[in-house]
Amino acid sequence: MLDASYKKGMLAEQLAARFLTQSQSMTILAHRYKTYVGEVDLIVMDSQKILIAIEIKLRRTIDDARYAITTYQQERIMQALEIFLCHHPYIIYEGIRFDAILFNKDLSEKLYVKNAWIPM
Repeated sequence: MLDASYKKGMLAEQLAARFLTQSQSMTILAHRYKTYVGEVDLIVMDSQKILIAIEIKLRRTIDDARYAITTYQQERIMQALEIFLCHHPYIIYEGIRFDAILFNKDLSEKLYVKNAWIPM
């Protein structure tokens, strides 16, 4: 049986995907893309052909969610995106961006952060 926090996390991912496709006109290329180095919650393409890795965080507050994306996790997401691109060489893109969608615990607040981090 799935616990309540897992179900709420799945709902947050669904809400984020709906927001990106309907409000931001993005195309979802992968959902919960798993690799041996880590996972990317969503990989999307925007209308300008920017490839975007989206990290979705659900925490008690929006600030808690923001601080939950650690440098270590950012590195793993970037490595996972590299693997995705190696496995999908036919994808044509003009640039790469790392965004985040942050939710508070009851999903009543959402914050979309473009360029949540910039690779060094």
